[in-house]
Amino acid sequence: NPYNGSPWSFNASVTPAWIPSTITYNGSPTAPSAVGSYSVVGIIAADSVNANWGTASTTSTMTIYDPVSAWRVATYGTSINSGNASDTASPYGIGMNNLQAYTFGVDPTQPLTGPLLSISNTGNNTLTLSFLARAAGSAPGYSGLTRYYNLEATTNLTDPNSWSPVAGYSNILGSNQVISLPINTTGGPKWFYRLKAWLQ
Repeated sequence: NPYNGSPWSFNASVTPAWIPSTITYNGSPTAPSAVGSYSVVGIIAADSVNANWGTASTTSTMTIYDPVSAWRVATYGTSINSGNASDTASPYGIGMNNLQAYTFGVDPTQPLTGPLLSISNTGNNTLTLSFLARAAGSAPGYSGLTRYYNLEATTNLTDPNSWSPVAGYSNILGSNQVISLPINTTGGPKWFYRLKAWLQ
């Protein structure tokens, strides 16, 4: 499972469903979220009320890996999150840090050939926003991941909590398609737009 900051857990399926069961991760009942390898043990045990079955268990291994480390190796030759390869570094000055470049699927060592979100005047009082919704692909650091996009808008740049997805433009699955939003510019408040991407 790729690291995403959230816990990864196993689900138990026991027949009959009323038989009590437990799952532990390296001996703890709390599902882990940190990068690492975990011994997962599922146990059913007889109790004083229902003693018609014996104790049984099964064991598996769950690994939570950091996909960004493989991307760092391919891009910078190291898996260590420090120096030029750190998540927050921008050694080539492309206008975004390494983690942002990884998330949007751009090469931080090369200048951007165009904006991630572009705007054009398409006439008749209409502006069109467009972006390329890149697929995650299978390059180092992206195997097993999917990229999603939201096109978000606000009328208040001073309130960071005012951004919300444009209706019909949320949870867009990236598959290398161009997404466009026509905007009528006659009347109404001024709107600001931004592009959000994430991997899962």
